[in-house]
Amino acid sequence: MRRAVCETNGFGNGNGRVKHNLAALLLWALAVLAPDGRSEAMEGIYWTVIDGVVSQSALDGSGVAELARTEGALLTGFAISDDYLFWCTDRGVWRSAPDGSGATLIVRDAILPINIAVFGNFIYWTEFDGAIRRALLDGSSAKDFITAVNEPSGIAVTATHIYWSETAIGRQRLRRANLDGSEIVTLVSGLSIPDHVAVHGDSLYWSDLGARKIQRSDLDGTGVVNFVLNVGSEGIAVTDTHLYWADWEAKRIGRVGIDGSGITRNLIPLQSTPYGIAVIDRGSPRPPLELVAESVTWNGGELEIEFRVEGELPPGGMFTLRRNPAPQKGSWVELPAAAWSLTTIDAARRYRITVPNPQAKADIFDVGWSAGM
Repeated sequence: MRRAVCETNGFGNGNGRVKHNLAALLLWALAVLAPDGRSEAMEGIYWTVIDGVVSQSALDGSGVAELARTEGALLTGFAISDDYLFWCTDRGVWRSAPDGSGATLIVRDAILPINIAVFGNFIYWTEFDGAIRRALLDGSSAKDFITAVNEPSGIAVTATHIYWSETAIGRQRLRRANLDGSEIVTLVSGLSIPDHVAVHGDSLYWSDLGARKIQRSDLDGTGVVNFVLNVGSEGIAVTDTHLYWADWEAKRIGRVGIDGSGITRNLIPLQSTPYGIAVIDRGSPRPPLELVAESVTWNGGELEIEFRVEGELPPGGMFTLRRNPAPQKGSWVELPAAAWSLTTIDAARRYRITVPNPQAKADIFDVGWSAGM
């Protein structure tokens, strides 16, 4: 568990003005917490095959081991956090411990779920009937999240956006919405059979099963380039150093350097057809993460905190907000996501947190980033 903590040291007083000199308090500190002793997913490659097996190997493809098996189920999408493995079958959405034990069907009313993503406190998945759905990590509170979609397939979620592919004839495209499901835009159109999608850094990746290639673009859909050709890829996963894919046609796992070099098409030969894939690479160095506040204002009874991100946000996490009504006692209270909203200001990774009707203007607020990897 990593958490970057941004402490304000007092944003405002009872008159709604900033208490201390902004130049002194707007540089926020970074704190990284050590693992808390819970079970964590091991570094390696994880994948599903359609006949019901979840497997794992080392990053170089060695040491292949079966983790879980769902007999009689058609297994498709896969996602991973430090705490759980998630996968989709024709029966619904499943979850297990990182070692594959305790596999449980946590969402039973899913209609042919295809692909799945995990971010923060939620899992998101695409369904054959044309919806993107969301639930808590235990499968509860499942609901339709985005319905204005046409045969969605792949899905990826970041701190600010949801990305997905659509495969309906005449509407084969990649789309994006804000994290709350609003402002749907089309990023790339005119594709063949766009399938899995992945986001890493400032790039969007997707597999096009019909065109037999993996492509890449900027996050706004511009700058499309071919990344891997002649590959019958379904699932894709991206780390700081490599892109991995599950080759549906050739029944194997492949890998290529993030710069396009060193392609290995037969990293892991398989006996069955792979579909979903995820990778944990803990050895990839990350630049230091810092959240830098730019302004703190009261606007019509709302507290607005504007800040920018310097460095790379670790994947699979979320922004968090805490309130301290008694600074002298260190009484921090985590605010639920429903109590505040996050808005992307611009492409330079500047954000605004809005807290409607804070309980007291003298409270101290703390913005952080909590990630599971």
